[in-house]
Amino acid sequence: MCVKSKIVVCSSSKTYMLKVDEKCVDNIIKLIEKRGRITARFGPLVKGVYVDAPITIIKPDKVQVMLLHSKLSIDDIVRDFNSIRKNE
Repeated sequence: MCVKSKIVVCSSSKTYMLKVDEKCVDNIIKLIEKRGRITARFGPLVKGVYVDAPITIIKPDKVQVMLLHSKLSIDDIVRDFNSIRKNE
């Protein structure tokens, strides 16, 4: 499983921080490119939109997700991230 833990950062904006396995980060980025788009890359940060949810990846092992205006739930995103394989 790629997602190790999730915490609520801000309940009013439905912002979550996911701690993920470092070996999954590149595949999470590929999944975002497939089902959304990457909007910026600078250093350890990768910003994008997954389906309709803004996402910020903070390498090596964190993913911030904002679901305020999204049709997705955090459980949907965790399930999608856990369905991908780790880079071995």
